[in-house]
Amino acid sequence: MPSRSNLKLASFDSGGIRGLSQLEIMNHIIHQLEWDKESNESGQHSRPCEYFDLIGGSGTGGLISILFAKLEMSVDEASEHFCDIVENVFQPKNISASQRTEALRRCMESILLKKGLPIDLPLAAKKPEGCAR
Repeated sequence: MPSRSNLKLASFDSGGIRGLSQLEIMNHIIHQLEWDKESNESGQHSRPCEYFDLIGGSGTGGLISILFAKLEMSVDEASEHFCDIVENVFQPKNISASQRTEALRRCMESILLKKGLPIDLPLAAKKPEGCAR
């Protein structure tokens, strides 16, 4: 792969449910990037993976990165799934770490199944065709 000097990067921090603010910021960025483009007839917005060469993060930012980069979600779709994760994983009080892990596993499996993907989808694999160059 040839070296490039104009890479577009998106990075997300951890922060639990405050990840919603990062999703809103990305929504604004996508809106600005689409401003000059003709309206999409289907009314769907572009996906961050169509604009960014590398998307990464830590903690919940890593989870958001997976939704955008690996699962190729739009901001609206990622926000919907992130809210479900917050409700089922972060908001319940007095549950153990293993119970939170299990809740997150169930949420992610549900997302994968809804998208028609295998539940054992590897994170590290060849970049999908739909993502940025």
